[in-house]
Amino acid sequence: MPITKRTFILKCFSEEICQELLEKIIENAPIRDATYHIHGNVLKITIVGLKHEVQASWMKIKEIYSEMFKILEMEKEKGLKHIPISYIVKTIKRTFPPEALALALMLKGFKAEVKDEEIVTNAHIDEVISLSRKIVKAIDDLKFRAKGSASKKAISCISAILDLDVDVVINMLRDTDLLVEEDDKVKVKKEWRGVVKEIISRIRTGKLEV
Repeated sequence: MPITKRTFILKCFSEEICQELLEKIIENAPIRDATYHIHGNVLKITIVGLKHEVQASWMKIKEIYSEMFKILEMEKEKGLKHIPISYIVKTIKRTFPPEALALALMLKGFKAEVKDEEIVTNAHIDEVISLSRKIVKAIDDLKFRAKGSASKKAISCISAILDLDVDVVINMLRDTDLLVEEDDKVKVKKEWRGVVKEIISRIRTGKLEV
């Protein structure tokens, strides 16, 4: 089959944004034979390969480009933003419980809900990514220590909101009789959202000290 060589031009807001875009493309759409060149606010990509390979690579690049600039436009907007869960996953390089993120955002004073594979919120994208990373770190720290996804959501959500180590959160839940131990693992006694709200409420009303 004949080899095809095609060059594609992508315009960015600045050279810095072009560099960020290139990094995302290299990371998320590795191409066997491609060269890249940035000049000012223009990224030039030359792809060599079979016709269907070149086309598939270009479609993936367009998807990354579209998603990235959708987020950049969101950062300028006021009000509610529709942030794709897939974008957060790609950014933090991990899956995460979206409902735990939405609750964490709400209890930090933002509007937030999970809707149609998106986080709909008025929080800045940096806050969304930061909380997502904290939730994932807490879940990692809970490996083999918490029983069930509900317990992991509750503990990681509280950890992210208060920026506390999971051991501190576990002790807090134990002291407030919101936690039991089963099979050498910790488990929340109530529905996980209620546990999170109760802990945050007690702290804010001075009934519980961090």
